[in-house]
Amino acid sequence: MRCCCHEVLARRVRQAGQAGVRSERAETTAIRPDLHPECANLDLHVDSARVRRPNRRARLASMSADPFDPRSVDPNSVDPSNVDPNSGEERRQPPKPLVVLIHGEGQMPTSWQSQVEALADDFQLAAPWIRGLRPGAKDDFDMARAASDLMMLPISHGVGSMHVVGLSLGGTIALRIALEQPDLVDRLVLVNTHPEPSSMQLKVQAAALKMMSRRRLAAQGINKDAAQAVLKSMAADRVGDRLGEIQADTLVIASAGDRNRSDAATRLATTIPGATMELLAGGQLLNSDNPDGLNDLLVRFLKP
Repeated sequence: MRCCCHEVLARRVRQAGQAGVRSERAETTAIRPDLHPECANLDLHVDSARVRRPNRRARLASMSADPFDPRSVDPNSVDPSNVDPNSGEERRQPPKPLVVLIHGEGQMPTSWQSQVEALADDFQLAAPWIRGLRPGAKDDFDMARAASDLMMLPISHGVGSMHVVGLSLGGTIALRIALEQPDLVDRLVLVNTHPEPSSMQLKVQAAALKMMSRRRLAAQGINKDAAQAVLKSMAADRVGDRLGEIQADTLVIASAGDRNRSDAATRLATTIPGATMELLAGGQLLNSDNPDGLNDLLVRFLKP
């Protein structure tokens, strides 16, 4: 009798342990999508508060999976359908296309939260800080250095090229990448991007920036020194005369209610060969002002 009870107890402990492992993995996938195998290559940690948790039925199904199926316990186990019958080795799946999301001034990588969630099933995603704009950064902003940093991302993600999405200042950096390394950019998306502000516009912006206190700018997420460096770099980095050299398929997106931005978008769309243009309701920061509208355009333009 003692032996029988011991065996029953041991079996129950093993079953509880297996269910606990599966439950913990289900919760980890829901709370930390950056640890999920499908999201392993994200350079952006998604806000867990906005990620949908699996419903109760899905969680129960996960916990009741066949304990003798190794794939129900080990998510990294080999799928037999991916094994080459001749060599016995697992077939390597080609890496997903890479999409690089470049934030605007006054934003941060997590500003692309909604776009990461919308694109994660079909793409690798990188949403890095622009060098010189990260809080506490020691480097001053420089357009050439910022673009050069991002040109290295395909190598680190195991692909030969990338799609680039840039908003405002991020779009200007994206233009420079497309001009300097045309073979590196497959598709280009420019959101509320001004290719080349006039000297008068830059002077007005510089004067307004000089009058604003550091505290007021910081409340908007803007570092005054970095903003001044951006204006100085944009005055020296003129790409407007080279727009006709861009080879990538290009989508230009602008806010419908912003006359200045829509005029700039029209110039981009009519100068870049083969470019198309779309208008969306919302303010300058469309990735947060109208995420659903922007996501729809990105999916339709970028998805193979």
